[in-house]
Amino acid sequence: MSVILAIDTSTNACSAALLNKGELIQEISLEPRSHTKLLLGMVDKVLSSAQLTVAQLDAIAYTSGPGSFTGLRIGMGVVQGLAFGADLPVVGISTLQALSLGAVKSCELETGQLILPAFDARMGEIYWGGYRVDKTGSVVAECNDQLTTPELVGGNLSDESGIIGVGEGWQFESEFPVQPVKVVVDLMPEAKDVALLAEPLVKQGKVVPIEQAELVYLRDTVSWKKREKLRK
Repeated sequence: MSVILAIDTSTNACSAALLNKGELIQEISLEPRSHTKLLLGMVDKVLSSAQLTVAQLDAIAYTSGPGSFTGLRIGMGVVQGLAFGADLPVVGISTLQALSLGAVKSCELETGQLILPAFDARMGEIYWGGYRVDKTGSVVAECNDQLTTPELVGGNLSDESGIIGVGEGWQFESEFPVQPVKVVVDLMPEAKDVALLAEPLVKQGKVVPIEQAELVYLRDTVSWKKREKLRK
């Protein structure tokens, strides 16, 4: 079984987890804007709890986005430092997929149920996706992750048993065209779910060298630069 370090810095929450031959150890903080200060300490703590070093890992997994530009870059910086130093492969996991997997246990979802995770992308837009619970208890994509205005959230997604809405983007539920059967707003992605999603990919060799690691912003940097100028 694989030994995988996973990190998530895509939202206000920050977490690091170690999947060590089937056992999970996680450190998490909900303190906003503290990723730079806390993340390396969390990594050290989960590794020392298992009496392991970075060199003993099989891979490093990270949330590749969408999410906070700053948060994602902080996470990537840490991943780069660790992976380069120990010559480790990496694997990126969708932030929305990680959030969806977290919903499976917290909401006690069953095989076949459809999850619609959503984050506030600011600028009047929403990051969202569609994920279905498979027979193993994991989640598989029903569509590509999206960035749209609220009235387009959900696209053509539909399900006879109803959609489960998760994530802080659902605070704008009144603007969404979809009608979920359940909504959990205060659910955030966690590194432990990133590790679980990464495990089968590591086993299948679906990893890349750190030089090929990418982040998925969904929104181009030009839009963000314009927004930053408006703030000044």
